[in-house]
Amino acid sequence: MTALRTTRSVPPLLLAALAIAGCGGPPPTDDASRPTMRPLPPPVAERIDYNPDTRTLTLYPLPPSSRWVVRNTADMAAPELQAAVTHVLPEDADPGLTYVSYRRPSGQASTAVTVSDILAARATHASNIP
Repeated sequence: MTALRTTRSVPPLLLAALAIAGCGGPPPTDDASRPTMRPLPPPVAERIDYNPDTRTLTLYPLPPSSRWVVRNTADMAAPELQAAVTHVLPEDADPGLTYVSYRRPSGQASTAVTVSDILAARATHASNIP
């Protein structure tokens, strides 16, 4: 008959020491190994066109995995709207309270620009000055 091997148990004093010491502790404040979730740069306002007569935003193409987002902050209950390359704003949309941004698949969002910022950028753009 073969004798069974038995494993030695860990002494209770060692288990108590491990429980008190913990495993690793909190991450340091300057943890360079963790990726940062910095906001993406804002959309280029000069490349976005807005027609106030038809309330139509014409957005420039993004990489296939990204998407445009339009949000009206006058109505906080309204959700973010995923926008196509051409997006028509509601009649009551205030250009100063309507924000345009984009999102990556990772969830990162860009800094938003207002529609009034887009209008101001288009008015001062060199190609629009007579």
